Amino acid sequence: MKYTFMTDFDDTMTAGDTLALLSECAYSIKPGFKPHWTYFGSAYMEDYTAFKRDFGPIDSLEKRLEFQKQLKPFEMASVHRVEKSDLYLGVTETGIRDQAHKVEFKGGWWEFARKLETPIHVISVNWSDEFIRETFRVHNVTPGGIMANKVYMDELGRGTGKLSSDESPGIRTSDDKLQCLKRVMSAQTHQTKSVYCGDSSTDLAALLEADIGLIIGNEATAELLDKYGQEVKRDAKTLDRGLYYYDDWTEVPLLE
Repeated sequence: MKYTFMTDFDDTMTAGDTLALLSECAYSIKPGFKPHWTYFGSAYMEDYTAFKRDFGPIDSLEKRLEFQKQLKPFEMASVHRVEKSDLYLGVTETGIRDQAHKVEFKGGWWEFARKLETPIHVISVNWSDEFIRETFRVHNVTPGGIMANKVYMDELGRGTGKLSSDESPGIRTSDDKLQCLKRVMSAQTHQTKSVYCGDSSTDLAALLEADIGLIIGNEATAELLDKYGQEVKRDAKTLDRGLYYYDDWTEVPLLE
């Protein structure tokens, strides 16, 4: 059986979230720039907490998925907050690529990636597709597609400060990732099993849609799905269909 392999980037491939690391390409050329990165994180969490309170009880998987879907305006508000600050104004692709060289990855990821006999499609809410693409170059692995957001550049290759556009609001939510997965699968010319790998609630819809959903390194996500009556297999030595949990990539069986 052939497979179509899709994966999240931050905290699934990588050892941690990389957004702050990416943003260092901006702070490094603007000594003393205000506001500090922590301001954006705090402002986002205030919005998120207020929305979650107003949304009401999340007592089913359907409500959880709807909650994630409705986060789009709050995700966009966070992006617009950074755009308004002009933090990314003047950044360069070289600066973005340099930051990609500092990314640390989960145990076994690149060894697993090199053994795959199918292209790797990345579906990510990360702000820079070029940042992700550079990590593949560093490790001499050619990806399939990189579906992520963009740091917009002017004709001289300098950041305009924009991280979104009216024509393309980007990939921001669990539902956005689901739509990307469906587009990848619809583009396949032969029947394949879909594999999606993720770690967080932003990955839930895609994990549930895929023939094989791999939860990597976040037991809380596996427990959440358990809670909603979804069977998550642990310590499985082979992959068939359904949801699986592994601590890192060294434990994941090869697709055969």
